[in-house]
Amino acid sequence: MHLYYSSPRNDYCDWNQVVRCDGVTNRITIFNLLLADLNRLIPAAVFDLVFLEELYFHETNLTGGIPSAITKLSQLKYLDLSLNHLSGTIPTFLGHLKNLVSIDLSYNRFTGSIPTYIQIIIIIFFIKDLNNPYDLISWDPTTDCCTWSSVDCDDKTNRITRFDTSAANFGLPIPAAIGDLKYLESLAFHKVNVTGQIPESITKLTNLKSLDLQWNSLTGPVPSFLSKLKKLTYIGLSFNSFSGTIPASLSQLPNLGGLGLDRNKLTGSIPESFADFRQQDFYLYLSHNQLTGNIPARLGHANFTWIDVSRNRLEGDISFLFGKNKSLNTADFSRNMFQFDFSKVEFSESLRNLDLNHNRITGRLPEGLAKMGDLISLNVSYNRLCGKIP
Repeated sequence: MHLYYSSPRNDYCDWNQVVRCDGVTNRITIFNLLLADLNRLIPAAVFDLVFLEELYFHETNLTGGIPSAITKLSQLKYLDLSLNHLSGTIPTFLGHLKNLVSIDLSYNRFTGSIPTYIQIIIIIFFIKDLNNPYDLISWDPTTDCCTWSSVDCDDKTNRITRFDTSAANFGLPIPAAIGDLKYLESLAFHKVNVTGQIPESITKLTNLKSLDLQWNSLTGPVPSFLSKLKKLTYIGLSFNSFSGTIPASLSQLPNLGGLGLDRNKLTGSIPESFADFRQQDFYLYLSHNQLTGNIPARLGHANFTWIDVSRNRLEGDISFLFGKNKSLNTADFSRNMFQFDFSKVEFSESLRNLDLNHNRITGRLPEGLAKMGDLISLNVSYNRLCGKIP
């Protein structure tokens, strides 16, 4: 043991490298032993230091398991047992240490599942990263996190599966710690003024199905790493300040049924790979950006139910997006530079709303429009159409 600097002849509160005491009570509050070769179980005597707030046995060659006597350290806030040879399961009784805000058990030989109380420690870091916002005031680490607002848990496992906060004003980046809630299926920061870029730690959420980051102050590119989240069915990034091009890799999400990228600062063209979206009732929102070029003809093989690409700088022919066999319900192509002959375009019976205003469309209104009894709205104003209204 490397304790030559801690002589029993001296006041133990002077053992500065191992022990620290409270300045008023002289109670030991920190025990910090690093890089020693104990080669034994965790010493039982340390659990009699009931006023400890910080306990560190970092790389000290400890063996065996974590004894239940550690629960006597009710004031403990920081526990570091990393880089040892501890084994067995991570004990659930650590959850009785209600003041714990940090625990490091990495680089050991633990087996089994991760206890649910670890979620609370992750959440505590998460709150601190957001400067303890008032909107999350119900998040009391001494209570069951499954009872907190904005949180839902699985009924059987008690794992956090949903985090959903809205209408707040955080004014800070999304904490990287969110990636440690690996059982999340739904994540929403909706209109809470989170800033910066989407953290790559989000790729650890391999069970995520819904991602709602709308109405915030997020910047940077739409990250291509979102394509790693293969269970995603919905991505909502609308009303932010994302820039750059749309990553073609998003089409690699086999379960995606909805993509909202409208009201950003995106440039470039619509990826041809978006023709690979195959989910029924797919909806695509790309309006109010700075997209340019033609809509790829391959997208005519896709089957969009809702599509909105209005208020961009798109051009060319889009007649291939219509047809009797399509499932298109609502489409907004307004305020672009599309140019094609409208006369022979055919529509599916499912079409309810169509907006083509402020383009360069020529020809006349198709005769088939008169037979569409379920059509709710049609706007073809400010184009180059002629002829009679059918």
